Amino acid sequence: MGRSLYDGWTKSGGFDGRLAVVDQQASLSIGDAAFLNESERRPVLFVFAVKPQHVAPAISEHETLFRDGDIVVSVAAGVSLSTLREYLGQERSLLRVMPNLAVSSLKGVVGICAAEAVNVSYRTLATDAFSKLGFCARLSEDQFDAFTALAGSGPGFIFRLVEVLAQSGQNIGLERETATEIAKQVVIGAGSILSKTDSDPAALRAEVASPGGTTEAGLKALNNNNSLQRLINQTLVAAKLRSKEISKQYEHPADQS
Repeated sequence: MGRSLYDGWTKSGGFDGRLAVVDQQASLSIGDAAFLNESERRPVLFVFAVKPQHVAPAISEHETLFRDGDIVVSVAAGVSLSTLREYLGQERSLLRVMPNLAVSSLKGVVGICAAEAVNVSYRTLATDAFSKLGFCARLSEDQFDAFTALAGSGPGFIFRLVEVLAQSGQNIGLERETATEIAKQVVIGAGSILSKTDSDPAALRAEVASPGGTTEAGLKALNNNNSLQRLINQTLVAAKLRSKEISKQYEHPADQS
């Protein structure tokens, strides 16, 4: 995720030199260490893009670089604001963010939740930064597990859908490589239509499903016994429950030492 954020902000022109991204691969993917050490520099958005188990050591490693006014942002799945506050050991402007991989192409979906003490200007600063990477949704923390299931894990589900479409295309007579490319382009094209219209997806579906046509016939099979809706519900519920399980693993870190 650190790499995806790095690629996205690089493509977008960065964010006024006020970003420091900490990930698994390098101490600072974005951010000039000399600038971060200046005593009277402007506030910086410190984004910790690490796995949940690495958040505490990453914060500890970089805490000497923090200055008054800096904003600490975590993109670690399942690590709550209260747990992050315990890791920090002091009061700082703290936000929890969940981006998905599409931020690397500036087409991401990002959920943002701020601790109550974070002022409006800092919330705006963070939102402006992540808005450069795609669509931002301001959430309450109790919505984060659902957001993670739908948006964070969503690209993986779409990739699986493309696999299934391609395999089914092969099953009905297309060559494998041709079916795969067609499936990819169908999803890309449908996504492009969605991005350029305010129409509800149901209305778009109705437009392409002519009465008695092939799309209508396929949709009848797809919707048989509401099986698709039930399958997607099961998929998101499983992802949401796993997000909750991860959160429980990192509750009250001081009690686990």
